[in-house]
Amino acid sequence: MVKEILYFIDYFFIYSMGGWVVESCFCSIFAKPKPHWINRGFLYGPYIPIYGCGSLIVIYFLEEFYYMPLSLFLLSMILCSLLEYVTSYIMEKLFHTRWWDYSHKPLNINGRVCAWNSFLFGCLSMVLMYGIHPYVSEFVQSVALNTLIMATVIVFIVFAFDLGFTLYHLIRRNKIITFVMDYASIYLTEMNSVNEMRWTNLIDNINNDPKFAPLRESLEKLKGYKENFASHLQRAYPGAYLSLDPEKVKAKLEEIKEKTDEKIFRN
Repeated sequence: MVKEILYFIDYFFIYSMGGWVVESCFCSIFAKPKPHWINRGFLYGPYIPIYGCGSLIVIYFLEEFYYMPLSLFLLSMILCSLLEYVTSYIMEKLFHTRWWDYSHKPLNINGRVCAWNSFLFGCLSMVLMYGIHPYVSEFVQSVALNTLIMATVIVFIVFAFDLGFTLYHLIRRNKIITFVMDYASIYLTEMNSVNEMRWTNLIDNINNDPKFAPLRESLEKLKGYKENFASHLQRAYPGAYLSLDPEKVKAKLEEIKEKTDEKIFRN
């Protein structure tokens, strides 16, 4: 049982790293305006967990279709596309950011998955099952148990630290974005209801008015995240953009109005 758990974890890391290599090379070759290296991935390290998860799904859940290549191919397309869709949805809800968007590609579903990527998932799964995994599993299972445990623990600790560091800073980034939205919402509503002419002084007011000092500080923090921590995410996902639910924004505005002096929101 211990060995099987170790193999499971090791396969996850191996294929997460393999996926990082494949996707980074692919995106670098087809990068615009000209090919250049892109360190693809949500985390800092050389791994993309969604590939590790997808590989485990194919290896452990589709093993019985090993001698039915067509069924293996089609099921791999479906399950890996479902994984990509769910991952996109969860990451967007957690971090208010759409990391990838296939809306411009044909046969896409809500921009989260598309037919071409699903086809590639099927192809990669075939290569994995028939060309790569037999050798990987043979190698992993040939490593001495103590060595395997030590290597797995070291990689797991590095991965956990990377994941924790990334999530910590993204959560702080979210708090700053929310604060900026709240502050800006109050100001914009004030502009609409009090004096439209003051729109012309919008930048000056934000830069000079003492009451906007907290907003300026938060914008500077956000700029710092963009230039430092978040820079690798922007390079990895240049098409990423903030995704906010209009209904939630509207509800937040109503909440702000209730908690703020009614004079600010007079008609």
